[in-house]
Amino acid sequence: MTLTFNDVKFLAEFNRISSEVKNPKNVLLAAGREVGNRLRRHFRLKDRTEANQLSPRRSHFWLQVARSVPE
Repeated sequence: MTLTFNDVKFLAEFNRISSEVKNPKNVLLAAGREVGNRLRRHFRLKDRTEANQLSPRRSHFWLQVARSVPE
């Protein structure tokens, strides 16, 4: 079976994706940024919504964790 694509837009997009797969640095950098963003968001939400269980005073432990995630 042979597939032939004559759509110029498809070929241009396919070639762009193919070149990124050959050199995944940019894809990996973007993925790492997104993971960091999601972790920071998760820990900030946790800091706002969960009560402090070790002390009557708020220590903002989860906010400190969020701030420790590299940008």
